[in-house]
Amino acid sequence: MARTHIKKAGVALLAALVVFQGCTLVVSSTDISRLRLGMTPDQAVMYLDRTPVIEHRFENGPGRTTFLAYYLRRADERPYFLVFSEDSLLFWGYPEECATSEIPGVAAGARRVQEALKEK
Repeated sequence: MARTHIKKAGVALLAALVVFQGCTLVVSSTDISRLRLGMTPDQAVMYLDRTPVIEHRFENGPGRTTFLAYYLRRADERPYFLVFSEDSLLFWGYPEECATSEIPGVAAGARRVQEALKEK
């Protein structure tokens, strides 16, 4: 009888760990250091080994801009953005870094993504 309860508890713990790992949307600074300009969104997700909190795509003038939002393993809970133009990584950073970027579409896109995160 006790063995059955232990076995059930073990299975429940394993299931919880699998679910928790799949829901972990935070990345470390070590993960971020693997990013390189020109990566595709699929490559970045593969290197970070996490799905983004949100993926936001929009048309920006002549092209398409994609934002992937993550959270870093820090207590501040600020989002961290990866910005792609035509599926090529061109910028990554915190919202305030995006706000001061001179790259067309980054500042405005970051504001749109922050609003989308608030709605989540």
